[in-house]
Amino acid sequence: MKAMAETQQYRRSIFLIDRPFQLRFSLYVCSWLFALSFVYPIIIYNLFDFLTRYLQLDPNGPGIASIQTTRKEVLFLLIFFQLIFLVITFMISVFVSHRIAGPLYKLKNFFKQNTSGKLSPELSFRKSDHFQDVAAEYNQMLSRLRASLRGARESVAAAANQLDGFAAGGSSPDAAQLKKIVAELHQASDQIPH
Repeated sequence: MKAMAETQQYRRSIFLIDRPFQLRFSLYVCSWLFALSFVYPIIIYNLFDFLTRYLQLDPNGPGIASIQTTRKEVLFLLIFFQLIFLVITFMISVFVSHRIAGPLYKLKNFFKQNTSGKLSPELSFRKSDHFQDVAAEYNQMLSRLRASLRGARESVAAAANQLDGFAAGGSSPDAAQLKKIVAELHQASDQIPH
């Protein structure tokens, strides 16, 4: 039951998450396919042209008009199927780019959260998304940052408690005690990432 809730939680319903990137990626893939798809019609056109020239040499051969009609029909079908193939390729490209843009969009939002001073929870992507290793590295970095901040917070709190103890007791600390507190504060300052 928990696994189903997790998959529903991370389900994205918008396929164009990063519209400029996804459209640029899809058009790039389709432009290559479009450029390469000119090879087939040229080959078929040249093949029929060769066949027509060859058959013109034989006076008893089949009618040239029927071969030229067949050539036009084959080229039309080839162009029609190429256009359908381009549309399908574009849709698949949008889908694939969705698996790339989604994690990047989520990572960008986590960075924005952290920039505002609120450390975000652990980052996780859907199982079918790309960049699973980026999420793992991000979570390790966040864990180390939290540990560093926790250590600095504990050192500052300990130094503050010692100073509070001096203030509450009315006694003045000696130089050795003050040097120890200052050293703890410097150590805490060094633990805070720059």
